[in-house]
Amino acid sequence: MFNFGTNVTGFNEANSSCGSVMSATIDPDNAHSVLVTVDASDCDQETILVYVSGLQDDQGNSLDLASVRYGKLIADVNADGVVNFADVGAVRADRTQATNQNNFRLDVNADGGVNTPDLAIVRQNRRHTLP
Repeated sequence: MFNFGTNVTGFNEANSSCGSVMSATIDPDNAHSVLVTVDASDCDQETILVYVSGLQDDQGNSLDLASVRYGKLIADVNADGVVNFADVGAVRADRTQATNQNNFRLDVNADGGVNTPDLAIVRQNRRHTLP
């Protein structure tokens, strides 16, 4: 999501340095925002740049480019930039629990529960880091 101080009336394109942009639209509930959905399922250990170009607003202003960077690291359940024993321990501690708003990051394979396959994925990715 890109947020701006004025109502966005249009933009030329959205793109991503890794993965594919699935959709890009002005938020129908808040014209100050552009929503960009990226399928980055094949990206791992990447810092991904998402950008929107050719933005125009309702005040007659234009912006050539707006961008955001984010890191994607599969199995980094505590979001510290490295997959390590802390991630293994977090998944192990909640194993056998249904996914909820407090532990959804631990459900690495998104099957609705924190379980042995999640633990296996974390272990397989141990020592992976963001650049």
